[in-house]
Amino acid sequence: MRVQGTTNPLQWVEWLKRGFGPVIRLDIDPNATVGDGTVPTRIWIAHAPPGPSFIELTGLFFPLEIGKNRLYTVSPGTGAGDINVTVDLPFGLVACDADPDAGAVSVRYSLPVKLVPATDADSALNLANYTLFVGATQLDLTGAGTEASDPQTIVIQGLAGKLTPGADLKVVVRNVKTADGTKTIPDPNGTTRDDPDDPNVCVTKIRPTFFRLAFVDAFDDPARAVVIVFNRPVDPTTALNKANYRLESPPGTVIDLSPASVVLEIDPSDPRRVIVEGVPLTAGNLFILTVTGVKDDRGNTIPNDGINNRFKGTVQDVTPPRIATARFFTTAPHVELTFNEPLDVNSARNRFNYSVRATDNSEFPDVTDATYDGTTVKLTLDSDLTAGKEYEVTANVLDLAGNFGFSIATGRAETRAARVRSLR
Repeated sequence: MRVQGTTNPLQWVEWLKRGFGPVIRLDIDPNATVGDGTVPTRIWIAHAPPGPSFIELTGLFFPLEIGKNRLYTVSPGTGAGDINVTVDLPFGLVACDADPDAGAVSVRYSLPVKLVPATDADSALNLANYTLFVGATQLDLTGAGTEASDPQTIVIQGLAGKLTPGADLKVVVRNVKTADGTKTIPDPNGTTRDDPDDPNVCVTKIRPTFFRLAFVDAFDDPARAVVIVFNRPVDPTTALNKANYRLESPPGTVIDLSPASVVLEIDPSDPRRVIVEGVPLTAGNLFILTVTGVKDDRGNTIPNDGINNRFKGTVQDVTPPRIATARFFTTAPHVELTFNEPLDVNSARNRFNYSVRATDNSEFPDVTDATYDGTTVKLTLDSDLTAGKEYEVTANVLDLAGNFGFSIATGRAETRAARVRSLR
């Protein structure tokens, strides 16, 4: 490490390995006055260990990423004894990555890059500014394209089948400018050679992408109880084998998938999706799905590692509320309803969401009032009901998840029991 400017206030300099990463520690002479020439004004990091690091000045940690060949500037702060530490970040590549399944390579720059017009010679979207190697072989980029996922990241697409897992990927960039046009990515060796340490070169290992669960949805609708999404198309034989799935809901309670009423099918519009039908699940309960033995269409078996083959989530409410009990009375309130789940209060108290009729169509009373106490809906009608006659009530109300649909119940009108009063 070299310090430019006076070193008088530096009592010692060392690397400290902390739990959160290495630290450059500079102890400043407490008698030094900021700005009087005794505080170092420039800190040049010639070498730095990998990982996140911090600069510590007199006990204060500055959250700056420490990297080699970075210039840090120390200047007076706004308050007494305050010190500002800033970094002059050079322009170059800071990371690259490859997704063999997607056939894509992402390239990240240290600063926002010029994007439009994409056809400009100095645009980061101009494919002509990129040279890619897998091992020692230069990739043919014919048919490839670029897009910006953010102001500093470019994704090169259309490389399916060209990115070999386990091989080295080298990305070389030339001509690209920053978004403000003030810097062009350095190319220290030109086309003579491309060293891994050059700011316009990024080298990484192409990581294999495991066959895995991408996402799982579970619903309280048995017709579409579980939707399993893998990251690749599945092998039908293993994907439709019920023995390859273990479903728990709530966790610890294993749901039997063996009955004939439980059906597995592959979504005809997406060969990555397996749909499980005929399983009754309760909205709000947690679920855990574990998959073993399922293969993708390339013959790769999903790893039984508890990570790629396991998914935990919450069963979603997608079914409308249903009337659980209905009682009819000759006097107001004439109808009392309970539902299989809590209701939206405003919807439950809207009298227009209910209708009542005699099943022989001899009476069609109007609902004049509806109340809901969080458990029971009580309806008042514009006329009393006839004892012993059968009536039908129809409800179309929202649950707390916003589901709604018609629910119908019937019953015979009864006389309310007389209240017993104590005599004194």
